[in-house]
Amino acid sequence: MVCKKMNKNEDVKYELINKILPYGKKYYDEYLMKDHKDVKEYHKKLTNDWKCSLNFLFAHIFYQGRYDSVSDKVKKAAMNSIDDNNINPWDNLCLIFNNLNKNIGKGKIGKKGDITMTKEVLIFLKDKPQHNIVNYSIDKIKSYNICNLYNKLRRIYQIGDKIATFYLRDLISLFELQEYIKEDELEYLIPIDTWVRQISKKVEICHEEFNNRNHDQEIQSEIARLLNYNAEKIINFDAGAWYIGKNGLVKILM
Repeated sequence: MVCKKMNKNEDVKYELINKILPYGKKYYDEYLMKDHKDVKEYHKKLTNDWKCSLNFLFAHIFYQGRYDSVSDKVKKAAMNSIDDNNINPWDNLCLIFNNLNKNIGKGKIGKKGDITMTKEVLIFLKDKPQHNIVNYSIDKIKSYNICNLYNKLRRIYQIGDKIATFYLRDLISLFELQEYIKEDELEYLIPIDTWVRQISKKVEICHEEFNNRNHDQEIQSEIARLLNYNAEKIINFDAGAWYIGKNGLVKILM
């Protein structure tokens, strides 16, 4: 089901959408490529180093409804728990789990759910080739199995639709994998959060009363339709809408 037709003239709606799209590139440069000057070198790091690949995943899954500064600290604590030079984590996950319990949780940083999520991610990656989540994901996407990949991510504790699609959107954008996404799979590239929901209402992509997750699938469907099912434009709109909302730039849509 898609959103009902809005009152705003379609030409005006597309004019606003076209204002949002360039901000998707700003998101790519300022957030996705932050601390990385060369995309090819970044690709090499992600595909050759499981820690770098895991850090990329963590940079998405720990950001769940709390201040980014707190999520940054939880992510760092998780990586420090794993990056123990004295042990190979894949030979002894129990030691890593003990580190997680020492570094994360009540009275420290983060919450018990962060520990559970991290443990489940490590268990998931233990038997994957080179334990590399990025390579595993790319292989799935290039095999036209993004739905299967999405479902596997969703089975990990605390990873919902918004977080799974956030990771998939950025991975596909970074590695330019849009050609492997079928029209009926574009919803996997459209994370809907508070900012995207608010910008969608400004553009009248969705109803004013669509304030909660119950209508996210409808918003995803209408974004895909208005962007003519073009994966690259859909990614730029979604990331651009987030960028505009996050940085208080809504006035550009006035």
